[in-house]
Amino acid sequence: MCLRRQTIRKMNNKRFKTVGKVSSKILAVIMTFAIVLSLSVEPSIDSNAVGWKGNTSGWWYEESDGSYPSESWKQIDGSWYYFDSAGYMVTGWRKISGVYYYFESSGAMAADKWIGDYYVDASGAWTETAGSTGWVMRGGKWYFYNEDGSAATGWKKSGRDWYYLDADGSAHTGWLSDGGDWYYMDSDGKMSIDWIWDGSAWYLMSSEGKWISDNKIIYLTFDDGPGPYTQRLLNILDKNGVKATFFVTAAYPEYSYLIGTEYNAGHSIGVHTYTHNYQKIYSSEAAYWSDFERMESVIQAQTGSRTNMFRFPGGSSNLVSSFNSGVMTRLTTQATQKGYTYYDWNVLSGDAGDTTDSSKILENLKNGVKTHNESVILCHDIKDYTIDAVEDFIPWALANGYTFQPLSENSITAHHTVQN
Repeated sequence: MCLRRQTIRKMNNKRFKTVGKVSSKILAVIMTFAIVLSLSVEPSIDSNAVGWKGNTSGWWYEESDGSYPSESWKQIDGSWYYFDSAGYMVTGWRKISGVYYYFESSGAMAADKWIGDYYVDASGAWTETAGSTGWVMRGGKWYFYNEDGSAATGWKKSGRDWYYLDADGSAHTGWLSDGGDWYYMDSDGKMSIDWIWDGSAWYLMSSEGKWISDNKIIYLTFDDGPGPYTQRLLNILDKNGVKATFFVTAAYPEYSYLIGTEYNAGHSIGVHTYTHNYQKIYSSEAAYWSDFERMESVIQAQTGSRTNMFRFPGGSSNLVSSFNSGVMTRLTTQATQKGYTYYDWNVLSGDAGDTTDSSKILENLKNGVKTHNESVILCHDIKDYTIDAVEDFIPWALANGYTFQPLSENSITAHHTVQN
């Protein structure tokens, strides 16, 4: 195992809170308090909307014939509401036909979520056994319960993450040996990838979670997409079990949905540029960060989150920005101050103008990785001849003992010397 890196960020995502056995009497007291408190909260409902009417006592729903529901349920715009004997919309905890329900301040019934320490299921009901399926914490350990109530064991995928559940059903933490490979599960049981610190040393884990005992690492990176050839590339990566990094643009808006596809497949996403217009983005620092934020918005729309990773158009050493003296020096400094990490490269595929011959690109890739323990390769997924070369390069690299990794905030950055 090899010592690496000075820092690593923990990314522990708490999955769920545990549900305790709470008596109906205790919940009734809480419910009463919640109802009293909710009377002082005016729901966020448009009083001008058709059907809804309100006064100082509360809200009700008037039907087209002038009647209104009372002591009954009503579904309005996809949400369920309950109206009391006076016809007013209820909020907070409410016992209906012997079952407890929770209604938001808007009056909509809560479903499949935690309300404080209480879980209401998909039907909106709270019962003593609600929350007994899925992730549950007991005795300080996480368990996953199947629909039939049995505890899951072995490997379990939850969202984008993998967990290993021991024979007793508890999520394994720390080092795990399975099938001749070593894995490291963090304090919440999530399988670790990239660089990890186990309390004594740094270790590099592959995108499949396996400990990498040597440093023949390749970081495939693709700029300027997504575009018309990106889906084919994604198919090639998936076929070979390889994860890559995409520094994306909005150059082909009809393919922007592929950013979400890339992200969901486990690839890393970084900002490249929205416009890729050198004269515009490097005209000033404000112009650069404005373009940057526009691309962040696209990424967030497609993936649900922002990214702290990016690559400067032309790289940090570019001279295309020399019309604005010192702009790259200022931008690289500001990037660090803003909490972003930028990446350059140490291996060129040659597809950025040197050649359109896929065999020559393949040769460049093979020769380039032989000179580095960790290779950050610059490619472009908007070039069909690049995709042809990558399709041949990946099997060659795997057969020769290389491991492919997506970039992360703890990876090599391959920074160039800033020249402007």
